[in-house]
Amino acid sequence: QAAVKSDSEEGEEKEKEKEKEKEKEREEDSYDDEESEGEGLSRGIGCEVRQGIHGASLVATRSYKAGHTIFKEEALASLECTCFASIWASALCLLHDVSPDVRAKALELYTPEQSSAAQKYGAEIDREWEQFEEFDKGLLLRSLLCLHFNTIGRNDLHLLYSTACRMNHSCVPNCRLDVDRNNVAQITSIAAVESDEELTISYYGMSFGLDKGTSERRERLMRGFEFECHCDLCEGVFDQKELLRRTNV
Repeated sequence: QAAVKSDSEEGEEKEKEKEKEKEKEREEDSYDDEESEGEGLSRGIGCEVRQGIHGASLVATRSYKAGHTIFKEEALASLECTCFASIWASALCLLHDVSPDVRAKALELYTPEQSSAAQKYGAEIDREWEQFEEFDKGLLLRSLLCLHFNTIGRNDLHLLYSTACRMNHSCVPNCRLDVDRNNVAQITSIAAVESDEELTISYYGMSFGLDKGTSERRERLMRGFEFECHCDLCEGVFDQKELLRRTNV
């Protein structure tokens, strides 16, 4: 009888432990969905921006299962882009039509002034300066670089986000970025993520790693964002089967 009682107690303890784990997961999910006043971000989002040898990156501060909504974020700025020279129109809008606080936060994003893009835009500003005399030349250049390197496009909008725009690229990312009709960005894990692991997205969409070979991907990323990709897909750590599996999450 004592043995039976011991087995029964052990079973009850295991059930209690399982229920505690489930309750913990429910609490974490609920906490993630609560909005933080004035920030446009979910509270307790479980990630933070850290500085590393390659600059800033967004890193998980807890583990996540695949399919978990890590955070949602309202757009810092929504700028219309309805013409061919839309990045210029959006840059002028960023300088002229948004509040100083929003502009300051936007210009905290990645704006590399030693880049080829900076040389290109700088030359164009000098060439057409009569059109832009009312603006500060340095701020105009930084606004163009901010949009060039950080914009998330949706329909006829250039969207900027304080947190989502700090995510780095991987051709085999562990997260997916979606933007809803209210311009709220949602970051969802598409693979298991460990605490202290970098959160990544694909700058050119989930099909980028499936449709193009390594050399073509690297060339396009260098042309658009001025870096050579050394992600796990480009380095041969993962193959396209792993990417296809993540695409279906």
